[in-house]
Amino acid sequence: MLLMTVLSGLVVACGARTGTPISSAQHPSTNSGQRLLGKPAFHVIAYVTEASVVEIIPFDKLTHINYAFLIPNADGTFARLANSWKLKKIVAQAHDNGVKVLISVGGWGWDKEFETLAADPQARARCVQGLVDLLAEYNLDGVDMDWEYPDPGQSSRNFLALMSELRAALQETPRLGLGVHLVLTSGKPLLPPEQARSLVDESGAFLKPDELVTRLDTLDLAEIEAEWRAQIEKFIHITGRKPTHLDSHHHSSYFRADMFGKMLELAREYDCAIRLPRADGLPPEVADSTREFTPRLLAEFIPRTPQTFIASFYDEDATQANLLKIIENLADGVSELMSHPGYADADLLDVQSGSIYARQRESELTILTAPEVRDAIQRKGIELITFRDL
Repeated sequence: MLLMTVLSGLVVACGARTGTPISSAQHPSTNSGQRLLGKPAFHVIAYVTEASVVEIIPFDKLTHINYAFLIPNADGTFARLANSWKLKKIVAQAHDNGVKVLISVGGWGWDKEFETLAADPQARARCVQGLVDLLAEYNLDGVDMDWEYPDPGQSSRNFLALMSELRAALQETPRLGLGVHLVLTSGKPLLPPEQARSLVDESGAFLKPDELVTRLDTLDLAEIEAEWRAQIEKFIHITGRKPTHLDSHHHSSYFRADMFGKMLELAREYDCAIRLPRADGLPPEVADSTREFTPRLLAEFIPRTPQTFIASFYDEDATQANLLKIIENLADGVSELMSHPGYADADLLDVQSGSIYARQRESELTILTAPEVRDAIQRKGIELITFRDL
């Protein structure tokens, strides 16, 4: 089915293309006011379905394609996209012809699902993140939200909340990678204390790093696995997506060979990358054994991981001069630069439950987004990616 139409409905488009930058001559933007050679100055949109024959789509006469339909579920997830290979083929040919491709969500008959998901903040977040992931996976240009129809009153307010959150996500973080920072050394476990007895102190809190190392031989691997799995599942429940990678607080997943092996098993199960393990900077009691077992386990599991891990941009060394030096001397291949940018809010500054590394996060954020740093990255031809791209 190929249906030519005028622009209608509410469309949210990405603020910028992702992937390899190309010039406007190679991929002109129909939103920029530029006129495409041989095409009208207004928008010509075709609805294309999974049953469409790609070879007969008149790309030379179109400015946009809405690929229909992605079906929403009431919990914010989506039904499996039919013939996904065809969408990839359409996107490739459309972009070669300067045509943008959007995913159409819903259509007639899915009002009940839209009503339910839009009224639930967690379902909205799951929906938004699912769409962000889909746009990144298929290199799409935006979303055509085809809810037929929001009702006056609360329904319309929920629709506005959904669209506002989607617009913010697409404009601010179109390809944000989110991983799980596996924890054993801060706060309290997600499991009840009686299910994590070897991991907690008398108050039910996780052991501090020094005490964890002292009691390393007594830690129950089954409890570690159950707690880490609970953390990953909690992440999936909140975000509606699998993590792009796993790493660990205080690098505790590298303290014991069987703990690192369990992390690798979880990464394989959840189909995600991991941070490259390192022995430098670990407690001296475990550093030597970590150097011995990490190459063996990496060879056994072959996880997706960067080739280099850079930990020297931290605390007093988190300066613009040091960051520019790191960029200048960056080796070929894929490197991870560990950083902690953020805002020091009340929770982070709380003396009981916050972090000793709080104000430094705002300083890092300023440095990481400085024009001089961006210029250095562009000058060196460095491509910024996420763990999803490994």
